[in-house]
Amino acid sequence: MTTPSNLHSLTWNEIEAQLKTLLPHLFTELESTFKNQHVSFQRVRYQFGSEILQEDLWQHRSPLCLITTGVVEADINLPSHLVPLSLLKPGTFLNLKTLFPKIPNSHQVDRACTYTAGSRSLLILPKISHEQYNERLSRAFTIPAEVLCPKTFFDQWHLFQSLANAPEFKSDWHTEVIVFSDEAVALMQANPALMSALFQEERAQNDFFSNQLVYDLVWSIFSDNLSNSVKNAPFIVETVKHLIKLAMAVTPGYAPASTSEQAPIQELMDVFLNIYRIRYYLPIFMELNYYNQQDPIYYSLQKHTFLCHIPQKTNANRTIDELISIKNLIQSFSEQVLENKFPIPLEHSLLYKTLQEVEFDFFHPQGGEGLHTDIESIAEEDPRFKELTENITSDKSVVFPKHSLFFNGCIRIRPLRKEAKVSMKNFLSSTGPFRLDEEK
Repeated sequence: MTTPSNLHSLTWNEIEAQLKTLLPHLFTELESTFKNQHVSFQRVRYQFGSEILQEDLWQHRSPLCLITTGVVEADINLPSHLVPLSLLKPGTFLNLKTLFPKIPNSHQVDRACTYTAGSRSLLILPKISHEQYNERLSRAFTIPAEVLCPKTFFDQWHLFQSLANAPEFKSDWHTEVIVFSDEAVALMQANPALMSALFQEERAQNDFFSNQLVYDLVWSIFSDNLSNSVKNAPFIVETVKHLIKLAMAVTPGYAPASTSEQAPIQELMDVFLNIYRIRYYLPIFMELNYYNQQDPIYYSLQKHTFLCHIPQKTNANRTIDELISIKNLIQSFSEQVLENKFPIPLEHSLLYKTLQEVEFDFFHPQGGEGLHTDIESIAEEDPRFKELTENITSDKSVVFPKHSLFFNGCIRIRPLRKEAKVSMKNFLSSTGPFRLDEEK
């Protein structure tokens, strides 16, 4: 937990250069607001995995602050899984809504999510549950016994957090934020031009959700013609809806970690190579990131992140069967959008543009109808998997972790390749029949 010893009071002159770099589009108005004003700011540093902005430290209020170093992950922790709402990078404001008057009877729900320093959803592809190897970690680091031998991707993070905060850990990784005092906020609110720019920024952050009603309506029209077998599989439906949000960069998916921006990756890799002494596989980490229309992002049926409680499955479907159903459903939805089958015009929407320019690839090592089995091709086609591991030296032979559970039901989202630019209708006809309107 952050203590007051981590607080450092600063003046405008001490943060001016940093804000000019992080907020070039706002700097002119920020400078005119704070220059020659006797107002203070506070810099706070949080260790990896710490909760950001605990209320007891800020007199039970949520202060306006700016992320300057590291990242912050916003999550909702459901009984079924952890929901990563967003990944916030340097130059992003936290609690921007506090600048504006609260609407009477607002739908805003306070304290619904938690903010964590660093990637809360971080995972490592190879298994790290070997008891003897975990004993090596316990001898080298002062960490709780209950975090050892993580059996699931979700449990891995507790070990990463404990290692990163152990006194023996070499890295001083942290997330840093600048907190705006009440006096600073009052000065900002007195500058109409700055408030207008910040209002546009907050509006951009919530653009999808302000239009979600239309998207929900489109999906309900599409769902009306689905067979009962599909309608009664909410797990499949919610996964498809989430994949579309990933493609539109509404919510983050997974990408191979190629820097230490989100966590002390280099030091953690060193720990698993030389202290844990991992066998066979490279210690490749996956972290959250948004689809940028250039680099692929990934989703795994073994590590759900969709924005609702995981529906209870009504049968014991194999992952392969689920993956095929997801593949067929998303192809059918894309076809109907791109062929303008809806009464609502979508041609100029981000949804339409995204489905025109993106492709979804489905992987499972055991294969199935239309599924890719060559897991190693994922790493061969995405150089980020090798950026932190190509110069690794180890006394053991270690290779890409193609047998990771992450790839047992993995969906890759990437730009549509030129050679693959055929109509969705033609593609569907070439892959065999899939009826959405079978007998209900």
